[in-house]
Amino acid sequence: MKKRIFSLFSTGSILGFAFLFNTFSGFRSVMGNRLPLKNGHYYRWKYGNVYYSKCGTGTPLLLIHELLPTSSGEEWAESLRTLAETHTVYTLDLPGCGRSDKPDLLYTQYFYDQMIVDFISDIIQAPCDVMATGTSFSIAVMARKLDPSRFLHIIGVNPSPIEWTYRYPTVIHRLLRYILMSPFAGTFIYNVSHCKFLVTNDMVKNAFYEPAKLKKETVDLYYRFAHYDHHLNKMLFSSMLTRFMNLDIRDGIRQGENLSIIAGEADEQGVHAAKACARMNGSVRVRRIQKTKHLPQMENPGLFCMTAEKLLTHK
Repeated sequence: MKKRIFSLFSTGSILGFAFLFNTFSGFRSVMGNRLPLKNGHYYRWKYGNVYYSKCGTGTPLLLIHELLPTSSGEEWAESLRTLAETHTVYTLDLPGCGRSDKPDLLYTQYFYDQMIVDFISDIIQAPCDVMATGTSFSIAVMARKLDPSRFLHIIGVNPSPIEWTYRYPTVIHRLLRYILMSPFAGTFIYNVSHCKFLVTNDMVKNAFYEPAKLKKETVDLYYRFAHYDHHLNKMLFSSMLTRFMNLDIRDGIRQGENLSIIAGEADEQGVHAAKACARMNGSVRVRRIQKTKHLPQMENPGLFCMTAEKLLTHK
């Protein structure tokens, strides 16, 4: 009898803690709704509204942030003013991220490829250069394969390892997605994995070579965006974690023209991916930025912009 009471008490305590934790994260999402739009606009795409901004004059340049639930177009804020001196710069929050809608569906690589092509066609309305961070480099490469006429030069910033793109879901991954999509357990797993401590720890370890340069306001922004639309945040997370976002991009790299890579010297995965791309396609140009890690556009925006401009103008 005592064991049964203890078991019920333990189960109730765990469920109660999970409920309170989910509720607390919900309050944080309300804070996110008060984030400024910074002269932004919404592109009314067929699968929901996509937040974007536009500034500067010159040849069009589309900046695509890292594809993570914490990320947004704010990733480019430190470099935006310099790039806007010579380009009409577009930044966006990818669907499932930031201030854009988070549709309740299975996210795939093709979903994002379509969105980028449609955005360039409907909003930019001209062929453009693209810079994309991390996993989003795959999106840019395959979107160009979908419609080459929309793209000029593509620069990947610390791309994710190429071998990740051809690892596909197994039965275990499908079962995991079922758990992650459950209203209670899935939400709890998402909230724990995106709590303030883990978001901060990830940025300190992986984003900057010198963590002292990482502003508290930046960490707060990443955490708030992770909980911006509380009940739909886990959609992208579950698709990525269970490999449904993966799509083999090797042909896109081998056949691609005007491809370049900027790698943070201390980002081992980015350097590894840059070498792999150069082996697959001898025309790929690689530049490393010393004393930076995964987000050189934030850590050393001056050197990053100068490097990117030279690649875009083939200097």
